[in-house]
Amino acid sequence: WNADGAPGLVYTTDWDGKPVVHDRMHWTLAEGINTSSMLARVTGKESYAKWYATFLEYADSTVMDHVNGSWFHQLDRTNQPIGTVWPGKSDLYHATQSMMIPLRDPSLSIAPAARKQG
Repeated sequence: WNADGAPGLVYTTDWDGKPVVHDRMHWTLAEGINTSSMLARVTGKESYAKWYATFLEYADSTVMDHVNGSWFHQLDRTNQPIGTVWPGKSDLYHATQSMMIPLRDPSLSIAPAARKQG
């Protein structure tokens, strides 16, 4: 997080943590949301809950497209939308699951948890 001085998760770093690819991919954030939410629930540790809140705030303020819907899939190092990996918003899977998984039973994978809880 904030590895290059700007908010967000850079796509890749070297072995010393120095950013290699500064772009921020939406699916990386989605995985951070899922992981931090589940770790907060399972461990009860406040540090994970804080990361979950940080990731959600960033998603809402920067990654969610409040005008046209969905999430921007790729942001540059200044958090501006770009489309050099793929244009448009072809992947709704990660964004959708990152809004569902935190609300479901952490002992189940998402499909059975959604079925069980409706």
